[in-house]
Amino acid sequence: MKHNTKRSPSSMGGWEPLPSAVWHDIAEHLPQPWTDGQAAHDLRVYASQVRLGRRRKMPGRVALAGRWGWADRAVRRLLKTESAWQDPRFAERTTGVPEAYQRRTNQEPVSKVEASAAYQGRTTGVPEVSTRADIHRTHTTEHKLSDLWARLESIRTEANPKARPLKLTSGRRRALGARLKEHTAEELLTVWRWWQTSQHDRAVWLRSKCTVDTILRPSNFPGYLDLASIAPTTKTATDAEQVWSLIIDAMGRVGSRRLPTPADIPALDAETITRAIAALGGPGRWSTLCQTHSRELQFRVRPMFVRSWGSHV
Repeated sequence: MKHNTKRSPSSMGGWEPLPSAVWHDIAEHLPQPWTDGQAAHDLRVYASQVRLGRRRKMPGRVALAGRWGWADRAVRRLLKTESAWQDPRFAERTTGVPEAYQRRTNQEPVSKVEASAAYQGRTTGVPEVSTRADIHRTHTTEHKLSDLWARLESIRTEANPKARPLKLTSGRRRALGARLKEHTAEELLTVWRWWQTSQHDRAVWLRSKCTVDTILRPSNFPGYLDLASIAPTTKTATDAEQVWSLIIDAMGRVGSRRLPTPADIPALDAETITRAIAALGGPGRWSTLCQTHSRELQFRVRPMFVRSWGSHV
């Protein structure tokens, strides 16, 4: 397996201190595939978080393979080579008990040993470091991300039926997972719906100029969430005459091929369009009305539509 840089013989010879926060910032921008040294340092940071109780277990092989851009067998090989990534200070302390205390317990019966409060704090309450992949948890997370992506895609295709389906790439999967650690799934859906349906100037510009990767970017997402929370997703018309005018215009553009959607009539949301079609006589009437002469529509159908619309206000 080839990596983006060559591995030097001394690359694993020692460890230099690097704050975890700095490492996570760097890791976001590393090109794939990662080098052995980069992957080893990543494991060391995860192991430290587990040792300090900030994580329950190490990430699974599937998650690591996606993060590093490695094949599964390469990830498995590095996980087994613990000497390549374990912190030398803790490499031989499998139980987390200080060395001096271990010598004491070997020399005296356990019943006579009274550990100090400091030792008790270090020997209890710390999760055991596990180098095995948490397969079940990883698969559950992957399933949740796939389900959420399907919901996001349904919003996009409903707003624009002619849009080409977007693939959930490894990069988008990582970005989606990262946003889920900071926001709820409903907030992600809110931003996505705002991006696809809102008539706000910013949303319209993003639809025409940017991709999903821009929407999920960590520096941009909070601002989009603020806009989506304070602005309505659509500017919905409610007056019968105004709705009638919009529906007639949609008949001329969409025709009898299919029923109109919010993408065809941005000034109406899906619920209002459904109500307008019901006022026309139901979905089965749409094809017939699209082929009706405009004069007959205005003098025969419009009065019926206005009366029906008013009776459901």
